[in-house]
Amino acid sequence: MLSPSSKEVSSLAPVLHFISRFAIQNNSAHQTALDGGVLDMILRIYVILPTLSDSTRQNANSKVALRDACRLTLELLGQSQHQEAVLNHPVCTLWKDFHSQPPGYSTDAPADPAQERCAAWRRVEKSCIERRMTIIYKYTLWKPDAASGGNASIEACDDIVEFAK
Repeated sequence: MLSPSSKEVSSLAPVLHFISRFAIQNNSAHQTALDGGVLDMILRIYVILPTLSDSTRQNANSKVALRDACRLTLELLGQSQHQEAVLNHPVCTLWKDFHSQPPGYSTDAPADPAQERCAAWRRVEKSCIERRMTIIYKYTLWKPDAASGGNASIEACDDIVEFAK
């Protein structure tokens, strides 16, 4: 279980950079990173990211650095013979801003992104789903806020519908 404390979060970006550099050395190192659960780690980061404070410049910078480290790690892991395994992991479906276009091995955009998102959540550990539910409700992610330009998180709303099934 990942805590949103600033000490732990600030150490995650360098860890992800190390994993990325390690994984690109050769296929064996890449497979070791995947077997070690780096994709599940990034999924857990996705779940807690809304809880990270932007109240100070340092916190905001740490949050951006962590998000960027996750992006870089997924991008580098996806550039190998294991590309399909990486892109088929639930985190690549759930964290929308990782892929602005369909994955390289596909030519069509998903027919129903909300349905794919629901299917991805069904492949995730129950503890991640419970944590996501708690965060959605505790941080009222379904309500419009100033930070999102007055828009509610569509992903949070889709998740509420999926979790209510």
